Amino acid sequence: MLTRDFLDNVPKPGAPEKLHVKAWGLDVWVADPTCDMVDEWEAFCERHTAPDKTILPGPWRATLASILLCDESGKRLYTADDVPLLGEQLPEALKEIWSVGIKKLKADTDQEIEEKAKN
Repeated sequence: MLTRDFLDNVPKPGAPEKLHVKAWGLDVWVADPTCDMVDEWEAFCERHTAPDKTILPGPWRATLASILLCDESGKRLYTADDVPLLGEQLPEALKEIWSVGIKKLKADTDQEIEEKAKN
């Protein structure tokens, strides 16, 4: 039976991943996303995709960084208010964060889950 106690005791997202950002010359931490983080990313993607599925311009890398950059304990460092500041950074730095972060935010679709279950 699904109870609050059950949810309190199921596995949660893992520890953040350390990433050395060469462009900045330092290590950062990239969160293992929660459902809320994935929802925030998906909402951003929907707002920046036209009805014909054309990708619209927007602060894609800065938004991803604002969602996933955290401290070593997993506490988020930035909010949507910080996206303009992150967007002013070296593109090489945000590209490095993007390459790790986008893999973390890409959740399997229902169809992908069903296909895996068949195999």
